[in-house]
Amino acid sequence: RRNAISPKRSTQLEQASRYDLDHIAKDYDRDGVVRVGGLVSLEGIKQIRQAIDRYIIEIVPTLDPSEFVMEADEKTARNLWRMNKHDPFFENISRRPSIRKLISTLVHGEPVFGMPRRSTSQL
Repeated sequence: RRNAISPKRSTQLEQASRYDLDHIAKDYDRDGVVRVGGLVSLEGIKQIRQAIDRYIIEIVPTLDPSEFVMEADEKTARNLWRMNKHDPFFENISRRPSIRKLISTLVHGEPVFGMPRRSTSQL
């Protein structure tokens, strides 16, 4: 089974220029979300979606309510925090150097996976 994020795509991100990462970070700071094309293959996206569906069905029911928020339909996840702590699939993604580099650029420091992002109004 192939990894959700192929080594080739990870290498492409690692080879991105500092300008590209800075541009991505500025977009993230402005919009609160950013799309990084080519980071995950179409097959990888399919694997991630399947893993999220499995996580919601198998793992969410065992979690403390502080670990997730569901939509009003109680079937659709709104937020799933600390997924890497409860599932090796997501732990493996969070350990990839390319992901850590991207996240450290976005948060302007060392990434801490699994914690909700605090807004300045919460500080």
